[in-house]
Amino acid sequence: MPTLHIIDPLLIDQGGHYLSQHVALWNFCQSRGYQMVSYCHVDFDPALMPTGVTVVATFSDAELPSLKGHYCTALGESNMACYQALTTVDYRQFGDDDIVFLTSVTAERVVAYGQWLREVVGKTQCRYGLYAHISSEVDDTLGRDIRRSGLSINDDAFAALDETVVPNEMKRSMYRYLFNSIPDEQIERFRVFYEEPFPNRNFIDLAQKPGLLFIYLHSLYPGAALDIADTPVSSETINVACLGSGGLGGDGVSKGQHLLANLVDHAATRHSNLTFTVQLGNRFSEGSMTDIQRQQHELLTGRSNVSIYEGLLSCEEYCSLLEKSDVMLLPYGPRYRHIMSGIFDDALYQGKVCIIPQQSKMALWMDRHNLDFPMFAQWNRESISAAIDDALARLPFYREQARAAQKIRRDSGLRNNPIDVFYIP
Repeated sequence: MPTLHIIDPLLIDQGGHYLSQHVALWNFCQSRGYQMVSYCHVDFDPALMPTGVTVVATFSDAELPSLKGHYCTALGESNMACYQALTTVDYRQFGDDDIVFLTSVTAERVVAYGQWLREVVGKTQCRYGLYAHISSEVDDTLGRDIRRSGLSINDDAFAALDETVVPNEMKRSMYRYLFNSIPDEQIERFRVFYEEPFPNRNFIDLAQKPGLLFIYLHSLYPGAALDIADTPVSSETINVACLGSGGLGGDGVSKGQHLLANLVDHAATRHSNLTFTVQLGNRFSEGSMTDIQRQQHELLTGRSNVSIYEGLLSCEEYCSLLEKSDVMLLPYGPRYRHIMSGIFDDALYQGKVCIIPQQSKMALWMDRHNLDFPMFAQWNRESISAAIDDALARLPFYREQARAAQKIRRDSGLRNNPIDVFYIP
């Protein structure tokens, strides 16, 4: 039986959306007659995976970029550590019909992957998928300040890590090294998956190799798509969910969690038929929550219309909460002008109305498909509250928009998964 080998250094104690990707891949494996092996962090709990998935502890914290010292130095260290871990993977077990799926292809690992491929491709006959995070990695249009490329990362600067620049030419060189690792005569064995629906031209240009296929794949959902009921708005209780473990740095700020109590206060005073589902917690914090999340927890605790989930969610918990929601609140900050949201993708798959930033990849996706969702123009309580009011006032219309988005999202996800692009019946 062929095997899907997933190499993921970031699979540590990630839950929710991130874990659901792996469960979705397992579901595809079962339906296509594949086994699945996951090469993950040594601290990952195998019990989080479905029965039948083989978990191989491979990576350690050394493969993650240090939050101390110079970021460029940290990139070198993390690539070296990642390469050393990859050398422990026994490529001789890769069968001719197997697929090796390298995830989290970012600057912290891209050189390591390139060096490893140089050593193993000629000794194997399997197929390889590279899952590249391209928009946040190779893009000179994000408004980042190259003059900050020498910034040292410390605790205060960690929340701005995404805005810290490794010079773009250096990033391009790293990716060139990766793609030049693919022998021209072996090009048909490779697929490059990218997580952004609108890839940056620079990335595609630098990666030009005749015959190399690029495939959009951001999010996979492990369950079946729901049918959206036509329930009269006036007679129902509307559940507004805000899920997500905290975003960059884990403090919750990049995902707007510091605004949650104020947003709930506003909405509850104007709409009596609302309930709220809130997730607070992140693996980067000490304990289950950071100070910001703990503060929001205290402000929201004891309210009869608010359900709070602490820490990380299992795949089952995450999918259940998403599917039971009516409106997904995504009060995300400026970082999401440049990256897509996996939770947004999952919500689209289930036909959920989403409240999103007007300046974001999420809004751009809706615009490109001639669809509309409630949006906020400013990242503050007043603007997001107005978007919540708009969502509830025009919920039947937005549900129709969500249905249309669901079909597009579902068809793309089923077609572009890492097995079917290689699969030969």
